[in-house]
Amino acid sequence: AQIALEKGFDGVDINMGCPDKSVFNRSGGAGLILQPKLAKEIILSVKKAIKEGIKKLNIKKDITISVKTRTGYKIPETKEWIGSLLEAEPNVICIHARTFAQKYSGLADWSQIGIAADLAKNTKTKIFGNGDIKSRQQALERIKEYNLAGVLIGRGALGNPWIFKGIIPTTEERFMVLLEHCKKFTEFFPTADLSIMRKHLAWYVKDFPHAAEVRNELMQINSIDDVKKILSRIQVVP
Repeated sequence: AQIALEKGFDGVDINMGCPDKSVFNRSGGAGLILQPKLAKEIILSVKKAIKEGIKKLNIKKDITISVKTRTGYKIPETKEWIGSLLEAEPNVICIHARTFAQKYSGLADWSQIGIAADLAKNTKTKIFGNGDIKSRQQALERIKEYNLAGVLIGRGALGNPWIFKGIIPTTEERFMVLLEHCKKFTEFFPTADLSIMRKHLAWYVKDFPHAAEVRNELMQINSIDDVKKILSRIQVVP
């Protein structure tokens, strides 16, 4: 936490929701759902470190401590689990409306986020929701319906950064951002293989004419020139 302060970050987010089995088995991520006492101790420890770091570094801004988690282990345990976290008073709790067992299957149960928001009513902790948000309008509706401080959008933004403005991009705009994504990747990671970007680029052609064919080609790219050739060809497909 103190390293984050030294690097100039505005907050520390504690991941108590990752469903990866290897992380879970080490009592990390969603594994902390089964260890509420340890989870509270972690939050309190981070809060203490932040307080000490602010004093040591003479920081003049507020530092947010947030927790990202899920509704439970095998079944929703929102009242018990989120109630326990609220006792440690983090600034924000963001809840993915699925259990650990669900991972990303089934539908997100937003009624559980509503329960969490009710629990936090008389506290200083803000509740954010997450899960299956597919548009800006839907995000705004969820915030209003469940009286939330906000929502987080994950998979809904893959290949669709326009979701935050609530607009539908033109084909040209989509191509330009796809290419810009590649360029930014090479700027940040000049020695990395562009093949890492394949799965990300595939999202940009979702619901596009000939999507399966184009996706297959993108899954074979190794350079920006490869991407440019594919985009050039797409633009002339009738």
